Amino acid sequence: MKKSVLVIFLLVGLVGIANADVVSLNFDELSDGTVLNTQYQSQGVVFSNSDGNLLASDDTPGPPFTAHMAIYAKYYTYPNNNSIATFSVPVTFFSVVMGDYNQDEDNIYLEAYNISNTLIGSDSDLVPSSMYGGKELSLNTSSNIAYVKFWGVGYNNNSVYFDNVTFETNPVPEPATMLLLGSGLIGLAGYGRKKFFKK
Repeated sequence: MKKSVLVIFLLVGLVGIANADVVSLNFDELSDGTVLNTQYQSQGVVFSNSDGNLLASDDTPGPPFTAHMAIYAKYYTYPNNNSIATFSVPVTFFSVVMGDYNQDEDNIYLEAYNISNTLIGSDSDLVPSSMYGGKELSLNTSSNIAYVKFWGVGYNNNSVYFDNVTFETNPVPEPATMLLLGSGLIGLAGYGRKKFFKK
């Protein structure tokens, strides 16, 4: 009986640690011309741009963009312009759709950084001039992502739109979960020791 109770504590603790949340943002609740910044702070992310504002547009490119809203950088012609998503929660997966209206060829880039500003992951692709829409970039990391930068380079700097941002949080175990897990491990160790000394 005692052994089964300890195993239950152990399993509950492990289940509590394994839960991860996936956040998907398509920006459709924004109005045309809205400045994107802290609207999704409660979900663990704040958006910014290296040279100014990010704006919502109801003039979205084709698939894989979803209808309604996409985001673009107001000052996209500035050299080395990039969009930034900064996380207040531990994140280990990120993806974003980027592209435009088949006006030029765009090289698109995604980079992830840890809290020490060290590059920990990247992805890139080419959106051909014949494509009315875009492509998805994504990355998985073994350590937590503090922020990501993403941009496109074509005829203009970062003249691409972005949409369908998805990120997965790497949950920090709650104290109660750790207490359950610790109790289970200590109990199993004690049970094993008791059986060993009985022999």
